[in-house]
Amino acid sequence: MKRNPHLEPEITPYGNCPRCRELVLFGSTHCPYCDLELDQEEIFPSVIVNFVITQAISSANSIRTFDMGVIIFIGMIVSRYFVNYGLWVDIGLSSFWLLPLWMIVRWYFKHGRWEIDDEEYSHAKKEVRAGFMLWIGAHFFNAVVILYTHKATPLFPPLAPHM
Repeated sequence: MKRNPHLEPEITPYGNCPRCRELVLFGSTHCPYCDLELDQEEIFPSVIVNFVITQAISSANSIRTFDMGVIIFIGMIVSRYFVNYGLWVDIGLSSFWLLPLWMIVRWYFKHGRWEIDDEEYSHAKKEVRAGFMLWIGAHFFNAVVILYTHKATPLFPPLAPHM
């Protein structure tokens, strides 16, 4: 399976020193803060926890960069109101903009259900939730515009009789 850089970014592994709890690069022989000789097996669990949290925060930040696309999406919606495309064209153009919602939902299934007492992770989770609400609102506005502009257009027009 192909690696998604937005959901699985490159992360440098860090663990917590057992004595001073400062972050140290995994593989270091001594803590640079308290000079404790590090046992790699002892700090390995904290490396995993830090890795997973950092990956979640980094991918949340990557996903949040798509939120600026809402401006383009809203602009496209407003322009479609004035240019009368067919219903299927409107639906087709709108389907591309489901990508950010799909990425946010994937983030929640992969990273968003943890109960972790980490301030940065909690902030990232709130930001992703805000992005989700932003995109839901934009898609709701899009649906209203499509329904309004095509209120008289049948979804499947009747077939012409054959002569």
